[in-house]
Amino acid sequence: AVIKWGKVSKATGYQVYRATSKNGTYKRIATTTKTSYTDKSAKGGRKYFYKIRTYRKVSSKNYFSGYSSAKSVTTKK
Repeated sequence: AVIKWGKVSKATGYQVYRATSKNGTYKRIATTTKTSYTDKSAKGGRKYFYKIRTYRKVSSKNYFSGYSSAKSVTTKK
């Protein structure tokens, strides 16, 4: 499953969270500086929900944004 999102100016990076239902428990699966992520641990033929949140590093401290709205992705079998 490939997830893409828009670039946020001044963001140091992005955290990717995944759940198996829209209102389920989201777990962080990646931290990246890119605006896309390939979820290689997703199983085929299943629906997953992803949320992104940005962070900005200032003086060695991370400041986090709120979470994006959930985006569903159905993986290929």
